[in-house]
Amino acid sequence: MSAMVNVIPRITCFGSASYQLKNTQSRSPLAKLVRAVYNSLRSIDGLDEAGSAGGQTLPGIAAPIFTTGFMGVATPIVAIGATGAVNESIERFRDYPEILQQLATAQQRIIDLARETIRTQDEHIEIEQHPYLSALIAASKAFTQEKKNHQDLTSFSRSPCSQPSNIDARQFLKAAQSWREASIVPPPQLLHEIKQYQLLDAQRNIQQGDRNASVAGAVSMTGMTAGMLIATASAATDIAAKANIGAAEVVADGLLTASGAVFLPAQAAMMTYGASKVVSGVRYRHQLQQDKKILSAQKPSGEQSAAATASLAQLLQRRSTYENHKISYGAATAVGQACMMGGNVMSLTGAGIVIAAPLFGLGVPLTLGAALQRIAYEKQEKSFSGVGASTMAREEAKQHNLIELQRTGCLPATSTLIKEKYIDYRYLIAKTKLFSLIDQILSAETKDNKTSVADSLGTAQRLQRQQRLEMLLPTGKKSLWRGTSLLKDDVLLMSSIWDTLPNKDVILSASVSKIREWMNTELTNGNPVSALSEKQGQQVLQQTVNDLIQFSTKKQASDIRAYLQEHAKSGREIHLEDIQEFAKKNTQANTIYQKNLAKAVIKRRKTDSKFLRQDAAKELFKAWHSQQEIEQHSQSV
Repeated sequence: MSAMVNVIPRITCFGSASYQLKNTQSRSPLAKLVRAVYNSLRSIDGLDEAGSAGGQTLPGIAAPIFTTGFMGVATPIVAIGATGAVNESIERFRDYPEILQQLATAQQRIIDLARETIRTQDEHIEIEQHPYLSALIAASKAFTQEKKNHQDLTSFSRSPCSQPSNIDARQFLKAAQSWREASIVPPPQLLHEIKQYQLLDAQRNIQQGDRNASVAGAVSMTGMTAGMLIATASAATDIAAKANIGAAEVVADGLLTASGAVFLPAQAAMMTYGASKVVSGVRYRHQLQQDKKILSAQKPSGEQSAAATASLAQLLQRRSTYENHKISYGAATAVGQACMMGGNVMSLTGAGIVIAAPLFGLGVPLTLGAALQRIAYEKQEKSFSGVGASTMAREEAKQHNLIELQRTGCLPATSTLIKEKYIDYRYLIAKTKLFSLIDQILSAETKDNKTSVADSLGTAQRLQRQQRLEMLLPTGKKSLWRGTSLLKDDVLLMSSIWDTLPNKDVILSASVSKIREWMNTELTNGNPVSALSEKQGQQVLQQTVNDLIQFSTKKQASDIRAYLQEHAKSGREIHLEDIQEFAKKNTQANTIYQKNLAKAVIKRRKTDSKFLRQDAAKELFKAWHSQQEIEQHSQSV
């Protein structure tokens, strides 16, 4: 993939000494805040009751003033979160047909293998009339119709609740597993395909539940936003009422009742959303239990294999912890919403705040606490699983995807190959994290002098660098692995890599620029520029040019501007490779270039290696499940 990037369509000259980069990718603090709210607060509830309850504790006109101010700040935040929840739901509906297509493709593979098996075992039978094949084809046709129904749902033209629950996928699985009744002797490949279909259907079942739950989350957040707007208007009108302005009190009471009526269905939807998280978590935990049994049955051979097995055990344990959080969050959300629904009903029926207050007092902290818990663990899990991996990483993952590798017909060989990939990605994760820590030390050294280009360090500086690095390594901070996107095994491996690094003395003594250049080469197999995605290449180019102009001396800045002006006059656009060439001729430019390049390379490698390891683990367990199925069949024959 070419790394040539078209980042600066034109470098505009202002006078004779300044340049402005077009298409800057930087975001304002406000835009970053909006993005954070959009991504994180997609199912936060309880802010409305928190505002109401806070106001009720204050006397006189202070109550509606507090409520108006609180709601005025909270409502835009919830509205942004509601937009995120709606878009998330749309994405889940849009993505769901993909797994149905995977199931349909898997069905066809099973049908083809069944046809070939029947032909091999009985040459005189009418293959298409065989009961086993007939049952498979009939179940597949029923599934095809249902798949079309679900694909139609992507337009939201029909309610997901009114559609079948994809029972036909399970009917096909039941038909596929009925080979004994049909007097079929399944070859290993057929057993493998049936097992993979079973695993895929289990994944589909969970994905469908999450998809439908996302509708409840979107409805809840949208309803809550509307309710908070009405509640804000009610509180503002109440201020006027307490100032004895006309019929403001009647209007305020009416608006308050209306807000409660709007909140009720929103709270019911959020309670459904919370309950669905519990169900989803339980289903995932059941799947993880099966994976743990498969892993415990493996007999690793060799030190690397044993280390990979230990790492996989930690991977499953971390996932179990994540699902426990999900169950806890879902249960707390459902209970909290039930309490707040009860409080709203009491308020609407005139039972009064005496009964409603305790329910709100329990529901608000439960719901808010659960939402904060979800935000924290989901952010950590996204980092751990490599969400946002590059297209190149996803293409690489396809190379060891079980669907492709199974064509070899040798599952043990496939398992070995995938496990070797898992070991490689495990090592890359640890190595990248180590380089990230080294880069932190280098950034600290050049904080006050961003253009430091010393060829080597003195003894005192070298010792200081070593002490800073070892303080960040596990030996100096034993709990580093906790609360991070690393496994404990990753951190221990990182420490081992540092201890056995052959050129450690060079790292401790070399210039900042040389160390970063070495790290970039190590992480990208000697070609840092081509290893970046186009977007990352754009960011490196943009930041490097900005830094070159900002932190240069007058003479150096003149050289840089002359270089840029030359390209501008020729009409040729500047690419990342141009900056790389310029950096080779200018020591200071190389320091800045290597700094920005290292930041981009480390960030990409962190995400991609985590994604690739996660994908390799998934494919490895799928292969082991099939192996177990085949072995059990062999023992029963």
